[in-house]
Amino acid sequence: MLQNNVMPDVWTCNVMISGFCKQGRIDEALRLNEEMEKLKLLLDVVIYNTLINGCFEHGSSEEGFKLINGCFEALRCLYNTVTCNALISGHCKVAKMDEAFRLMEEMGTKCIVDEGS
Repeated sequence: MLQNNVMPDVWTCNVMISGFCKQGRIDEALRLNEEMEKLKLLLDVVIYNTLINGCFEHGSSEEGFKLINGCFEALRCLYNTVTCNALISGHCKVAKMDEAFRLMEEMGTKCIVDEGS
């Protein structure tokens, strides 16, 4: 897009990141995320949730945990229910059950409970 002087917006980038993640192309999704940061596009919890879920689903748990540690400090926001579910799932996939249970107990204080959840 940038080669054609078309500036992508956050929605477009999220769709592309989601597509990369669904195809297991995590490196490309992470690269696009880095490009978005360089372009000063406002990243949101939806994009990070997409990346985190993609990392955990396709065996890049370490990268998923890095995203979690950095993104929410940068956003200065609470996790939402999707984030908490991804965190719990990610910990289960790497056999960190104690951490998964701890997160479940903390969901009331660490996560924003989405309406309709």
